[in-house]
Order: sequence, then structure tokens, then C-alpha cells
Amino acid sequence: MEVFFLLNVLICITTGILLATFIRKYRFLLVKPSLLYLLFFFLLIQIPATIYSGTTFTKLDNWYDYFLLTQMYPLAGVVVTLFTFHDAAELAFNRINNKKVSINPVIVGAYCVLLVFIVSSYLFYVGFSNTGIYAILFESTAGQAALAREESLKLLDSPAIKYLYTLLGSAVSPVLLVMLSLHVGDGWGKINQFMGTITGILGILLCFGAIIFPGHRWGPMLMILTIFMAFLYRSGFHSIRWSHFLGITCTLIVVMVTLSVMREGVDFSSLGLQGTFSYFFQIDDIFDIESWSKKGVFWSVSYRVLLDQMKSGWDYARYVAEYGYWGIQAIPKLAYLVGVDSVNVANELHNYYYPTSLIKSGSYTTGFVFAYYSYFGIGAVIVSTVFLWLLDSILILYSLLDDSLLLPVVATVAVASLSLIGAEYTTALLTHGVLSSIVIALGIQELYRLCFRSNRLKGID
Repeated sequence: MEVFFLLNVLICITTGILLATFIRKYRFLLVKPSLLYLLFFFLLIQIPATIYSGTTFTKLDNWYDYFLLTQMYPLAGVVVTLFTFHDAAELAFNRINNKKVSINPVIVGAYCVLLVFIVSSYLFYVGFSNTGIYAILFESTAGQAALAREESLKLLDSPAIKYLYTLLGSAVSPVLLVMLSLHVGDGWGKINQFMGTITGILGILLCFGAIIFPGHRWGPMLMILTIFMAFLYRSGFHSIRWSHFLGITCTLIVVMVTLSVMREGVDFSSLGLQGTFSYFFQIDDIFDIESWSKKGVFWSVSYRVLLDQMKSGWDYARYVAEYGYWGIQAIPKLAYLVGVDSVNVANELHNYYYPTSLIKSGSYTTGFVFAYYSYFGIGAVIVSTVFLWLLDSILILYSLLDDSLLLPVVATVAVASLSLIGAEYTTALLTHGVLSSIVIALGIQELYRLCFRSNRLKGID
């Protein structure tokens, strides 16, 4: 076991050194979706997997597969992605470094109209009293709130409303939020821009308010992270400090803890001082992953932020060790083509690992590299690596965006890349904003150009 642990440490350190060295020397690489994904993978999967490698060796029969997935896969990905698409990445990075770029008010207005349309359609279909946020604020039990969260989005009968509202949180609100935040940041403290700053702040509140109706905790967290990334990109990452990452991590945990307390409706007056402390900080063994997820709310939330993605991959691998690979039935469209019944793997594993959960429709998702491994075996790592390198073709689309849209979209895609360590590849691209945010931005941009060109031609006539 000691040799296995040391091997994990060696490869993890090697990956970290490669990432740190190249990012420090070539900051423009941080616009590459593949590198951002690998950075998130390193921080949230590879490092935790290294720390808990002893547990993996003793409790996971296919520990060698898990080692390849968590150590060799990111190392191979880093070695290749550091040497591809350099010119396109540098061009995009230099464009978003330009502090003189102003936000186009017409495009901001178009995003606002789209946001209002989606929210109105959602509330008309669902009804405010049936939303998760209503249950959190006014229902008495955590179970009722949890059920309302599922029913107000995931279990909606209308696929169109469900997909539109999901896009709102992943591809519309974040881009609009960054544009408004940049506007507020530029006008802060300037008397002649007072009304514009106030309008921007109201718009920011609108963006946050638009995504909270299902009552999920991740939405506000990702929005905060998107703003943080936008200002880092704008500064060229020259002002970056470890304290920034510590601060944003603490902020995200505080936001999630606050939402958890609201969701559970805890009466602290009946708990007393000791009971309140236990509610937040009780834990049996800090080195036992299960203790993190089942004890005090602070540790439970920290588990969701810091360890959940590593643990989900671990559980997918453990299921494979016990029952074998899922096969083609795990991908519904392929299953349909070959005439076999499909299986919702994420739901099956949710009910397998959390049999007492009140939400039987829940999904226990994981990153695409672990998911495809559980479907087809270790050979799927090759396919996952190809998918990883294909991510950087997004840089070609960046070249089509105007300067006023490029920074908001790059920041949105950067945070959306985080979803790749917790979702399947196509889901992250089309639903969580990796590709969909660019497509929507290009659509709005082209609509603006057509309208502007049409009006200009009318003026000439």
C-alpha cells in the first residue's frame, strides 16, 4: 500500500508542477477549456484521490483502474493540451485583456429580454407556489423542500421548459451577469455614472433572482464564481493570489451552508449553543470520507464542494468491481439503435448508494471519464482523452465573437468547464453551458448585426 500511495503522490506532484509551470509562464493557456477542465480535475479529483489512495487500495478491488483514471489520465491530458492551440488561445486571451472594451447595451437588453421570457414561461408553467424556493421559505420539512426542488425542474412534464430554464442558469444569466458586473465595476465611484451603476446592480440582483426558483444551491455558487473568473481574466491573472482562491472557496461554502440552513428550516433556539455547534461542525473522523458527508452541515457542504466529484468516480468504479460494466444500455440513443432497453445509470446508482433517500428520481452523476469507464471499461479512457482534446476547438468559435461578448462568454465557459468533472460530455456541452453559452451569444450577436445592418441600409435609402 505504501508503494501505491507514493506512486499516487509522485504522479500528482508531477501533474501539479506541469500545470503550475506552464500556467505561470503562459497565462493565455487559461482560456483553453481542456486546461481548465484538467485544472479542476487536478484540484477536485486528483489531489483528493491521492490523499485517500490508501482507502482506494484497501477497499476498491479495481484500484488499478481507478489509479489510471485519476492519475495517468490527467497527466496524459496535461502533457498534450499544453502544446496545442497556442495561437488561438493567445489571441483570445489578449482580446479579453483589453480594459477599454465597453459593453453593448443593445446586446445586454437582448439578454434581459431572453431572461424575462424564460422566467415568465417557467413561472407560468410551474407556478410560484410549486417552486423549490417557495417550499424552502414556507414549507415545514426538509423532505417537502427536497421533493419540491425535484418536481419544480427535474420532473417537469415539459422538456422544453425544463431545458430552457436549465439554459437560463448555465448559458444566459452568467453571460448577462458578467456584462452587468463589468459595467458596475467600471462605473463604481463615478458620479456621472451613478444611475448606470444602480441599474447594473438591479440587473445583477435580477440575474441571481432568476435562477433560484428551483431552490438548488449550485446556481448562486457558480454565478459568484463566474464573476470572480471574469475579473481575473480581465486583469490577465496578474493580480492572482492564493488568498483569492481561499476567499472564493470560503464564500462558496458560506453561501451553500446558508442555503442548507434555509432549506432544512433549523430552529436554533431549541438546539442551544452546543447543539448549534454540533449541527455545523460535528464530525467523527476527518480522514473518513463518509463522516464528511453525514455529519455537521459545514463538513457536509465542504464534502460537496471539495470531495464529491472524487467520491462519485470512486463509487462508479466500485459498482463496476462488484457488478461489471453497464454496456451500451447506459447510452439511451445507442441502446435504441441496437434494440435494447436503456438504463438511467445515474438514477440507478443514486438509489443503490442512497436507498433511504426520499427522492427516488435523484441522479448520482459523475465526470464523463468515470461514466464512460463504467459503461465500456478502461478502454473508454482513450475516447475520453480524445474528447478532452476536442474541447479546444471551442477556441475557433471564440474568434467569431465580438470583443464586448468575448470576456463574458469566456468566463461562463471557464466555470461551465467545471461541469465536465461531474457530468457526461454531451450533457456538459449542450446543457451546462460549455457550448450552449457560445451558441446563444453568437445567435444574439448575429441578430444584432442583421438588425443594425437593416436599419443602416434603410437610412441610406
